[in-house]
Amino acid sequence: MHTSKAFRCTLPSGLRDDQLSNIRHWAHLHCAQSIVFRDDRGRVVFCGLKDEFRTSASFARTIRTALRRLCIDVPLRGRWCTLITPGEAI
Repeated sequence: MHTSKAFRCTLPSGLRDDQLSNIRHWAHLHCAQSIVFRDDRGRVVFCGLKDEFRTSASFARTIRTALRRLCIDVPLRGRWCTLITPGEAI
């Protein structure tokens, strides 16, 4: 089982700017380092670095729960959360 301290989540397009701001605020509070931006297709890309090694499934559960608590309802299907190296996150 692969683990890493860093992750990359690609959320579907359609998120409003206030929702994007809420995700940035959550990431600032819960990640050692993070970046949240829109790609050229309008999807939200969220890269983060945490303090301990975790699997992609663990990161996915954490992000899914955070989105639910922020009242952001997006369909998350397939491989939307993947592991990256800490260097890529920085």
